[in-house]
Amino acid sequence: MSETPSAPVGLTPSEGDAARDTLSVAANAYARARHAGRDPSQARMLAADVVRALHPAWPETLIGEVVSVIAASAADVSDAPPRDERTTPPNPALRPADADIVTAVLAHALRFGLDGKPRRTASDFLAPIAAEQIYQHLRRAGLVVFQRPAIKPHPGMG
Repeated sequence: MSETPSAPVGLTPSEGDAARDTLSVAANAYARARHAGRDPSQARMLAADVVRALHPAWPETLIGEVVSVIAASAADVSDAPPRDERTTPPNPALRPADADIVTAVLAHALRFGLDGKPRRTASDFLAPIAAEQIYQHLRRAGLVVFQRPAIKPHPGMG
């Protein structure tokens, strides 16, 4: 990932810090959007939205300049996603779990208590829907769930 552009010249130290923080956050949003497969115009709109959220009083021309600086500084970065420690398992035997498995496990956790007994609620029908929504929130938050390989059966069995 490229370095964050420097703050505009002529600002007070506190304004310069705020501008650097804004540039850093917006540049991160731009880079994440590009690595997620969005085209540059979508990434620019996302970065502009971040700047607007942080500084609602800034004029559109300044926001446009900030986004142009971010896009220009990221132009030399390849579109290949960087190696991310969150998706690299700490143990090579681990692998990212499938969405179907995660939602099934979440639905089971919503329907049954830790002791394995069914909960006395009417959530049997809602559990799969809630599990899917929870999984989508986890995915959007950037969380990755890893799964261990299947346990080998005991030698005495089948």
